[in-house]
Amino acid sequence: MKLLGRREALRYMLVSSSCAALGVCSFADAQGQCTVTEDNPLGPFYRAGAPFRQQLAPAGMAGEGLELLGTISHCGEPLAGATIEAWQTDPDGNYARDFTLRAQQQSDADGTYRFDTVMPGRYRVGPSFRPAHIHLRVTHPDMQTLVTQLYFAGDPFNDRDFLIRPSLIVGLEATSSGTLRALFDLALRRS
Repeated sequence: MKLLGRREALRYMLVSSSCAALGVCSFADAQGQCTVTEDNPLGPFYRAGAPFRQQLAPAGMAGEGLELLGTISHCGEPLAGATIEAWQTDPDGNYARDFTLRAQQQSDADGTYRFDTVMPGRYRVGPSFRPAHIHLRVTHPDMQTLVTQLYFAGDPFNDRDFLIRPSLIVGLEATSSGTLRALFDLALRRS
């Protein structure tokens, strides 16, 4: 095992604490390899062809408002033009058969994306519930397709869900407008 120098160790601690706070990160280690976002199942409710829009939830939908934003990168370098698809349940835990609560967009020049939505609801699976989550599928011409799910810190069903990965749990913060904000950075692997 290679010992890190003082500067490398400090960088690692800073990046690691940022990763813990945000849930997911991308950085180069001492060997030049990158951490990537963990995948998670596509699930049975994916539907191709969602409209390109920032508004994931229709205006006026009941539920607690949520801003989901972050960056898409490879080894810390922003990826412009990545397509990110998102889909989720309504606040009652139901997936729509149409394109309600389904959208896609392309990342900006600095790799950023943003969806405006509502907190997804939980739904029953056997004797328990799936925790609240949002599905994400990210594609880019030079990268491997990433399929994952975003979960929220503090959900009482996180500990019971066998699909959950700690790196996919993100904290929520209140905004001045009264909505919640989730920052979730996505790191892709080169093809």
